[in-house]
Amino acid sequence: GGRYEIMRASIKKWCVGSPIQAILDATTELVAQHQIAAADVVKVTVTMPDDRIHIVDNRTMPDVCAQHLCALAIVDGTVTFDSTHDHARMNDPAVLAVRQKIDLLPSAELTVARPARQAIVEITTSKGTFRHHARVVRGTPDNPMTASEIEAKALDLVAPIIGPERGAQLVETCRNLASLKSMRDLKPLLVA
Repeated sequence: GGRYEIMRASIKKWCVGSPIQAILDATTELVAQHQIAAADVVKVTVTMPDDRIHIVDNRTMPDVCAQHLCALAIVDGTVTFDSTHDHARMNDPAVLAVRQKIDLLPSAELTVARPARQAIVEITTSKGTFRHHARVVRGTPDNPMTASEIEAKALDLVAPIIGPERGAQLVETCRNLASLKSMRDLKPLLVA
């Protein structure tokens, strides 16, 4: 009764392969903080653990291709469930233009670093070079997502299935779950 494992659970912020989580954390942080536009990018260097690089290096599936997802995050400013699984975006000229500028480097140091799954992203632009070391993946117990981030992810996942209006109602209902008289009150929001 002193340790509750559910409180140590992770919620993946990004709907992508696990080794890419820190890469997207670092990339989106740099894009937002420095207002980096794809047209300004000269070079991107992504350093990640050497024991996982083979899983995500230039893969043909969009949701497990580190270079594609890094480029997509730079072009779009973020990634969504739909964009990470959109095979057509792998041939998008804007994404390909940035992807050609990305070098993926293995690091033995990051493999043994704790916590696991760290990544370093360095983006060189016409304005300068910006670097971010994502040490703790967003959505882990040591770097939890905010309630608004969790709600945004939930909407991103459910809105295409149940619609944006019902999705918003579901999020609102879950936000106030303790006030529900019965869990059956969720059924109309979940079943068509």
